Amino acid sequence: MKLNNAVIGVVLLVFSITLMIHVSLGWDWLAGTGFTGFPRAVPGRPGPALFPFCLGILFAISSLLLIAQGLREATPWLELSAWFTSRPSLLNAVAIIAAVIAYQAASDALGFLPLAVLLLFGLMKLLRVRTLTAVITSAACALFIHTLFVKFLLVPLPWGVLEPLAW
Repeated sequence: MKLNNAVIGVVLLVFSITLMIHVSLGWDWLAGTGFTGFPRAVPGRPGPALFPFCLGILFAISSLLLIAQGLREATPWLELSAWFTSRPSLLNAVAIIAAVIAYQAASDALGFLPLAVLLLFGLMKLLRVRTLTAVITSAACALFIHTLFVKFLLVPLPWGVLEPLAW
């Protein structure tokens, strides 16, 4: 799938305006409850909103350049690639999105390790990987990722049904 630069520029412009509103005003100003953005800076010193606001300005400038370039080009707004019309490729893309949604929905109850093994195994079987290879690879990858995040990066992952075995 290929998008015209003008389409990407419009999306980037909306993002940059949203970013600048968020850091400067917050969102409660829409309801009239006052300022809830980033903390106000001491006069004469940069505050915490300076860097994100400057990024928003740079994004806005970049988006305007992309919009101008996209309008000058004679390309279609959206061009679908061959994989987008291929049924197996589209099924694989939908399966990845469904796996992410399933992880989000069931990770607290089941835990990272069992759910990761199940999802990886299912995705590998969808790609026609042999069963023994899929079982070993999904278990090894899930265990490696869990150990990396929990022990080395100190990111807590849900244990779920394996809570009694937590290390």
